[in-house]
Amino acid sequence: MATLITVEGLLIDDYPSQTLIQWQEAVGGMVQPVYHNDYVLLVNEEGILLNLPPNEVATAFVMGRHFLFGNALMFTRSEWDELA
Repeated sequence: MATLITVEGLLIDDYPSQTLIQWQEAVGGMVQPVYHNDYVLLVNEEGILLNLPPNEVATAFVMGRHFLFGNALMFTRSEWDELA
């Protein structure tokens, strides 16, 4: 199960995230993976185009290498490897 990182800064552990539909519902649209060290974050592929609010917690988690918008789902690499 993934951790949902909301734009308000909430971290929701064990978020239901077994299917593509659940991923899309969590981020509000098409998903794009962002890889960072031992984690994979799924974000809305069109976050900037849709004017989604910035996700400061998720952006900090990837150490500012990417600026992320909207909610993000965070998986460990091993969780992601099992799903993808």
